[in-house]
Amino acid sequence: VRSEATEYENNSRPSKPSVRLRMYVSTVAVAHIAIGDIVRALGDSTPGFVLLVLALPAFIPTGLPIAAPAGAAMMVIGALMMAGRTDITMPSWLAHRSLTRAQFGYLVKFTAPVMAWLARLLTPRLAWMLKRRQLRIVGIMVALNGLLIFLPIPFGNSIPAFAVMVMALGMMLGDGVAILSGILVSMIALLIAIAIVALGFEIIAVLFA
Repeated sequence: VRSEATEYENNSRPSKPSVRLRMYVSTVAVAHIAIGDIVRALGDSTPGFVLLVLALPAFIPTGLPIAAPAGAAMMVIGALMMAGRTDITMPSWLAHRSLTRAQFGYLVKFTAPVMAWLARLLTPRLAWMLKRRQLRIVGIMVALNGLLIFLPIPFGNSIPAFAVMVMALGMMLGDGVAILSGILVSMIALLIAIAIVALGFEIIAVLFA
């Protein structure tokens, strides 16, 4: 089974996602950038890259009304991965949502260093994690993180989004260790979300006791 990393071996574009996104921001001339246009312009419809683009606005708190739709799209993509799909078409209702060039540049500016740091740690290994059966498990984790991002949990976006970024980069660069790490971070994010919700109920119970 080929990893997504092999898709870039014979490609003239830089394989590192952070470099590709920075180059796109520096060359795009339009005032508003649709999410679907980003994926089409970079010519990558693999699950890893689509998930990486979706995780950006959820990882960095910007106040933009796009994290919840991105979480919903992650749930859809996770369900498709669970069904064994390896080529993802972004839902049209999300593909048409747009950011200004400045907003997208802001996202890339603060997330690209994180992606570049992660990419330096990644190397092709544990190829069995990139097989269809294991990617179904990744789909479950992606859907779970999408749900956590979609729900209005205080401070509940960054950790699930980071988990998705790690798994996405692992799929793109062929690193099974990164995928396993993303799964671990996903479980931590779930535990933190449960603790925050439980604490919220405790506070409400005390206030109205």
